[in-house]
Parts: sequence; structure tokens; C-alpha cells
Amino acid sequence: MRAGRELLTVLGALDQAGTITPLGRRMLALPVHPRLAAMLAAEPSALGCAIAALLDERDVLRGAPDELPSDLA
Repeated sequence: MRAGRELLTVLGALDQAGTITPLGRRMLALPVHPRLAAMLAAEPSALGCAIAALLDERDVLRGAPDELPSDLA
């Protein structure tokens, strides 16, 4: 819990008192890791969205974890 609060504070989602900030409210609406949400909420752009999509949850070259890896050869 402490590490999570520290991360959210560093990212600007929480203030020093632990209260959610306006940036934190924008981050809350994004279904991605808090680090990616902070990037997208602070500076929304097509490039930011593309980077977040590439970095989120799975390896785009191998597919979803429950799928067999793609044979790129």
C-alpha cells in the first residue's frame, strides 16, 4: 500500500495529504497502468496513445499471454 501511494504521489495523482488530484481523476478514467495513465492524462496525443497501447499488458509481437506465440519467421 505504501509503495502504491508513493507512486501515485510521485505521478501527481495524489497530493501530499493523500487526496486525489485533478490529474488523478483523469488518470482514473484510463484503463492502463498508472505510469501510462499519468503520461496520457498529462499530455494526451496520438503518439502517447500509440505508446501506451504498445506497452500495455502484452507483447505485441507474441500476442496475448493465453495465445500461442506468433511465428514471425
